[in-house]
Amino acid sequence: MHAFRFFLLFATAVTGFGQGTKADYERARALPQLTGNAIFRDRVTPHWLPDGVSFWYRVATAPGQSEHVLVDALTGQRTSGLAATELARLLSLRLAARRTWKIRLGGDFPKFFRRREAQL
Repeated sequence: MHAFRFFLLFATAVTGFGQGTKADYERARALPQLTGNAIFRDRVTPHWLPDGVSFWYRVATAPGQSEHVLVDALTGQRTSGLAATELARLLSLRLAARRTWKIRLGGDFPKFFRRREAQL
């Protein structure tokens, strides 16, 4: 009988500490409004180039602002602070040596086409 009472007392004590107060839940609900437009450079979605060695990504730098970054995975070289047009120019130069790819800038995202499929 004492073991059952101890178990019941222990079980209620543990679950009681796990619950937050109403104020805790209200603060947690308000977090998106408090941190919105305050956290930047938090995501990287790599867009690999056809050569499989380099990739680029766009990163938010401020509300409504972003920059592009070009990374060479073999050398670790990182070129940041690029506008979309500058990124397209660098990608064209990089892929021109292979002479098989053309790049068309569509919005903020370059699109790659094999030279015979390209319609520039």
